[in-house]
Amino acid sequence: MTALYKPRWQRGCWLLTMALLAGCAGTATVRHEPVGVVRATPPSPPAQVGVVTQPLPERSGERLVVPAMPAAVVALLDEVETAQQAGQWEEAAATLERALRVQPNNAWLWQRYAELRLQQDKPQLALDLALKSKLLAGSDRALLQRNWTLIAAAKRRLGDVAGAEAAEKQAGGLP
Repeated sequence: MTALYKPRWQRGCWLLTMALLAGCAGTATVRHEPVGVVRATPPSPPAQVGVVTQPLPERSGERLVVPAMPAAVVALLDEVETAQQAGQWEEAAATLERALRVQPNNAWLWQRYAELRLQQDKPQLALDLALKSKLLAGSDRALLQRNWTLIAAAKRRLGDVAGAEAAEKQAGGLP
């Protein structure tokens, strides 16, 4: 038997293996553009839509301007307002949670959620949510001031008078 001779079954296995590998490799179609032609994709529409305003709870009629948000979040905030006006607090909270799933790092949404929970007389939850918003707020002084004011109110409802006064002092120190 010479080294060049292989049994028929080995040749069959080798051919089968090569056929399987060729099938796995697939084919790629490459389209070449003529020299000097650049294909540009059309710009995608902006993710941010408009400016959202929220009423200031302490001053009726005055509006606070918050950063632009995606249209889906704006629509959810409209649903929150509608549910709140109808007295459906849990539905409003669930809708705000949906908005937070769309934008989990939006400090304004966390602050709005904290306000809602304080209105529901859930001060510990409101305190936790306001602290989360404060962490995400960065250098947004208006939001930080609203958070400190809310933290003070929540601490006062929890009976922590010293903590409430300290939070009010923090809120007063912001322009």
